[in-house]
Amino acid sequence: MIVLGIHDAFDSGAALVADGEIRVAVNEERLNRIKYYHEERARFLGLPVVVRSAFPRLAIEEVLRREGLKREQIDVVALPHARPRDFLAAIPARIFAADFRRALGNLPLIAALSLLYAYNKRRLLDSTLRQLRAFGVPPAKARFIPHHLAHAASAYRTSGWNDALVIVVDLEGDLTSTTVWRGRGNRLTPLHETFFPFASAGAFYGCATAAIGFRKHLDECKIMGLAAYGKPGARDALAHQLAWDEARGALVSRGTLSFPREDAALAARFDKKDLAASAQKRLEEALVPFVQHWMARTGCRRLAYAGGVAHNVIANQRLQEIPGMEALHVFPHPGDGGLACGAALEHWYQHARRRDGRPSYFLRDAYLGPEYPRERLEAALRKYGLPVRASPDIGDEAGRLLARGLVLGLFQGRMELGPRALGNRSILASPRGAEMKEKVNRKVKFRENWRPFALSVLDECRDEYLEKATDARFMLLGFQVVAEKFESVRSASHVDGSTRPQTVRREECPRYHAIISGFRKHSGIGGVLNTSLNRRGEPICCTPEEAIECFLGSDMDGLILDDFLVEKSDVAPDQLRRFQAIEADVGV
Repeated sequence: MIVLGIHDAFDSGAALVADGEIRVAVNEERLNRIKYYHEERARFLGLPVVVRSAFPRLAIEEVLRREGLKREQIDVVALPHARPRDFLAAIPARIFAADFRRALGNLPLIAALSLLYAYNKRRLLDSTLRQLRAFGVPPAKARFIPHHLAHAASAYRTSGWNDALVIVVDLEGDLTSTTVWRGRGNRLTPLHETFFPFASAGAFYGCATAAIGFRKHLDECKIMGLAAYGKPGARDALAHQLAWDEARGALVSRGTLSFPREDAALAARFDKKDLAASAQKRLEEALVPFVQHWMARTGCRRLAYAGGVAHNVIANQRLQEIPGMEALHVFPHPGDGGLACGAALEHWYQHARRRDGRPSYFLRDAYLGPEYPRERLEAALRKYGLPVRASPDIGDEAGRLLARGLVLGLFQGRMELGPRALGNRSILASPRGAEMKEKVNRKVKFRENWRPFALSVLDECRDEYLEKATDARFMLLGFQVVAEKFESVRSASHVDGSTRPQTVRREECPRYHAIISGFRKHSGIGGVLNTSLNRRGEPICCTPEEAIECFLGSDMDGLILDDFLVEKSDVAPDQLRRFQAIEADVGV
């Protein structure tokens, strides 16, 4: 059975599942170059009102091309939406399960919200099915997987486990903000849900983002980075917006029935850094006991985790540290951009069976996107008047350049799924000292100089650099850096001594492993600073041409395309002037 998953809203994309595994997945933004490509939105009572579907046509074409399939060979199209009639039928149970007294007093608002949501859901699905038909796939092949079930499946079905606690925490999907599941064998059994907007960790964090002056639902990563510079003195003032309710075993909002609000008075009372620290601390203080409660209820010691809030690596670090937690698996694209994968996986596992009987598979790497042949790389270099020079030992040569303090772009193989660059679309630098962090932020990424970077560390060296090191191949878990090693990886660590590492294995990314090994040979350090191959506001580079323009338009010192190596000294001055970016004022 061949299942095509389509997500057609925020960060839309497509995925193809066969034999119970994700064969290829890509988001539309990587192909149309519109970051977080999503539907047009209007605002009514603070709610998103869908105008049209963000149909991921380019992504669908790419996943089919990659697998050599024709449209008629698709057996099923899985969409991460509850059907409107199912959604409406569940409204009464959701309302009164949340809080009878508060629900009773707000029935008119809840009814209006639910009807409005169902109406727009119907419009979205009608638009998607029309575009599916125009694309040449009969709408009769469409199947619906509820939003949170798709998130849960993305985590559980790729964990390799046959028994796990599964938790999804996000802004909302199908008017649900938090769900708890038990993954056992081939089944995902629902245990708990929080009806939006009674409490939403994603909405809370988004409103904190807006109160500080960043873009809600786009710049939450900035809050996480800024938090380490402040003190959480305002966290008690935020308790009414998000809290853990032990009696109900749920996340709750103790304020009025609304989104957690941007509070201008609160923003005026506290420094931006302190407000960021307070929002981060409040999120952790709510999430940790919530997860502990459900671990105790289910007896599970392994957690499969997804939803937009699962991007928060500092909160993930706190979850890892829960006593008794044996393992934490976060899907590499835990937000809505991973819904196409989850919907396709869940349909496959509900209606097909692996020959070996396993209820999930272990996702070894996130290299699931487009790849370009060597001939395309050579042609791109010639197009921009750059020398075509293959290195006889790219690992050693790149390692030597990095040890000299040069900043290199790395473009190779299949693009990563998700927001983290994992060595196939990366910018690399030495992690030593503090000055490299500012150089890469200011001169290469053109962003705030306090923004942290990640450490890509050889898997065989992880215990040398990370406290309580575990598998961290997707760069979504936080760890403290071993104190004696902090100075050697300072630029790839945060001010609080933490880092969000990627543990690199030779068998999964041999060229990247060779480059880090080369750097270790010339520097004595078993890891490099790693950030995504793009500049501020751009999607990660997908094609070799985009990688070259990013290289020419920034202060990167060199660019690696597979084993081709170009240095800035190879580029004519007039060629550089054509692409040179203008550095903006990006201070806080």
